[in-house]
Amino acid sequence: MLSVVNPGITNTPRADTPLIEAILPPVLRPSPALLLLLLAACPGAEPPPADDDDAPACEAIVPAIEASTLSGTLPLTVHFDASSSCAPAGIAVLRWDFGTQEATGPTASHTWLGSGTFPVTLTVVDSAGASAEAEVEVTVEPAPCPEARHPVAWGPLQSDQLSRPSGLAASRVHDGLLWSHNDAGEGSTLFALDRDGAEVAVFPLDAVHSDWEDVAVGLDPTTGVSTVYIGDLGDDDGDRNSVRLVMVPEPGETLLAEPKELETSMLELTYPDEQRLDADALMFDPQTGDLYIVVRSADGDTSELYRKAAPHLPGSTRELQLVREVDLGGSRATSASISPLGDRILVRTRSTAWLWLRDGSQPLEAAFDAEVCPAPVPDESGHEAVAFDAAGGGFWTLAEHGGSPLWLVEFEPPPCETLEARIDTTSDPPFHVPVELTFELDTDCVPAGIEQVEWSIDGQVYDEVSPTVLLQQSGRLDVSATLTDASGATATGSRAFQLAPAPCPVPQPPEAWGQVVNPEINETSGLALSTTNEGVLWLHNDSGDSARLFAIGTDGAWLGTWHLDVDARDWEDLAYGWDDELGGMALYVGDVGDNAEERESISVHVVPEPAVPGGGPVEVELDDDAFATMELTYPDGPHNCETLMWDPPTGDLYIVTKKSGHHSHVFRKPAPHVDGTSTELEPVISLRFGQAPLSGSSNTTGGDISAAGDRVMIRTYSRAWLWRREPGQTIEEALEGTPCDAEAPEEPQSEAICFTPDGGGYVTVSEGTDQPVWFTPLDP
Repeated sequence: MLSVVNPGITNTPRADTPLIEAILPPVLRPSPALLLLLLAACPGAEPPPADDDDAPACEAIVPAIEASTLSGTLPLTVHFDASSSCAPAGIAVLRWDFGTQEATGPTASHTWLGSGTFPVTLTVVDSAGASAEAEVEVTVEPAPCPEARHPVAWGPLQSDQLSRPSGLAASRVHDGLLWSHNDAGEGSTLFALDRDGAEVAVFPLDAVHSDWEDVAVGLDPTTGVSTVYIGDLGDDDGDRNSVRLVMVPEPGETLLAEPKELETSMLELTYPDEQRLDADALMFDPQTGDLYIVVRSADGDTSELYRKAAPHLPGSTRELQLVREVDLGGSRATSASISPLGDRILVRTRSTAWLWLRDGSQPLEAAFDAEVCPAPVPDESGHEAVAFDAAGGGFWTLAEHGGSPLWLVEFEPPPCETLEARIDTTSDPPFHVPVELTFELDTDCVPAGIEQVEWSIDGQVYDEVSPTVLLQQSGRLDVSATLTDASGATATGSRAFQLAPAPCPVPQPPEAWGQVVNPEINETSGLALSTTNEGVLWLHNDSGDSARLFAIGTDGAWLGTWHLDVDARDWEDLAYGWDDELGGMALYVGDVGDNAEERESISVHVVPEPAVPGGGPVEVELDDDAFATMELTYPDGPHNCETLMWDPPTGDLYIVTKKSGHHSHVFRKPAPHVDGTSTELEPVISLRFGQAPLSGSSNTTGGDISAAGDRVMIRTYSRAWLWRREPGQTIEEALEGTPCDAEAPEEPQSEAICFTPDGGGYVTVSEGTDQPVWFTPLDP
């Protein structure tokens, strides 16, 4: 703190002035007649005690100002302390005057949003009515462009209903909450999202939805209530005489826990000269309460900024005011946002983001005369929504499609003003798990030097000054630190980091290992690569064949056939893994096909993996007691299925249903797998193949889980999709993550797929005779 004692003191002895008049501002002071009545009613009244009984004694009133700083860049927050002030009769009032705001008490803080030099006056009033003043000046410089960090994906949208997100705004009521809505044609619904993309609550609104394009949040200038402003601004066809603002008070905590219908109101907006314009971007100015709309001009060459001045009265019709042109390089604004302090303006286009800094001494429209600052945005298709976070330290961006990731771009924080526990890492984001991170404190924020630190990282406590931690789970990581400096002062800080899943492996060009030579292998539908018979692939045919398993070499050579004495109704997939009941590796044969969806039950045969002899093909008949058979039923009636997978960490079996153009449902059969048992499958999750992000064919035809259990693969007729799985995650949690395109090779009828034992690639064989054995490496 900077100490400023007795600067420009003006002592004003006022012993003959009643205390009540000395300490109250003029508008609250009683008249002389009322004052006499008050004193008469309280004979012998003593002056109230001083605010600070421990204030140091002195011969005259001494105002003393301590300030955290007296200069800096916008926005500048200065903390003031007058605790060292003293007065002979004891201090009654400490009053601060910042020019546009007053405060009382020994400490006060003020934030300047405009540049210039500003006086700060401290008035000390003692218990006898005397007073003295001290003054300091604070110099505020214009802010430089902030340095932006690399965009970090905090998670994909996890709402099936939010399929075309078109607006984004940070809540002013709920920490970490984001508001969003769909574009035209998707219903009048407001979505509350967590920063990782999870759906917190859904609020159907009783409001017209012609073409909702953007959303903003701010305090209503009339009511002071935090309000969500939804811009029904779209007009692609140019047939709207007016556009609308839908206004929704932000719901409180109880409403988020138990969503109810929210109160809504509307007002109509028109453009000057009855123009019909198409707009996508809406902003709320927290300094004035005004709303701004960015519109592509009628000639399409420039963008224009229109203002809707406060107040925003429901049921009224107001004409927008054209305030200026905005140069966006010929691009169209898709979304816009103003920071919570009103000092930064962000406009999003399809290809970039434009950031302007605003000096609070000027109207918002004048900020667009300044130089544009860099604002990096992720490379994503369908760029649409942007919003500053609630603290103004960065901004969120979101594309217009289901499953789109929520990206956060953080700005580097300004220099420290006081002792601060500012947390950072020795590595730069994004952080992909597993990752070893070293956490540290910014020593520039601890000028006296760090004496001791206690860290809390993901719930674990560390007492090193800079701990190094191995992290294996993706998602939000909360870190806090309490430091003690060399002078004994303490400070506590916290920061949230986002740990991303391991990067998607990059498929390399497929390699042909060989060609299937046995003509009886003509409809390969299930495939497994052995770990006990080196270089052996197990496979079987689709429906219409007898119950038999083929062993071939990875070069396609036929090694033998094993026959089961069962009825093969529709063998569709083959899983491979350890079986506790057998005490060895097993082939799990999925008789799960049901094209007509009429089977009351399906079955899985558990076959102990045979030893494959060398020296030529063999034909083997398996005894009835050489394998186990389990009956499985669905809880909701028959499904068609072509995918069976075995999970190494749990021993559970998973099946994925197949139906063109519909959801594919994933069901679980828990271990153990006992002969003769009948089990109802447990629903786990539903996936929608055939639409983003799982584009291509909607028909699932096979799948596998890697031997390490860290990767899940499901293929369709046109693609192969891979999900990364972290330690401790369930299959459901893994499938909720972002899928990776594994780029399956082109084949006549793609059905069978399996991982190699090291999980470093996968093998596929198509239906048909003389088909290649394809291996697709995955890097890394």
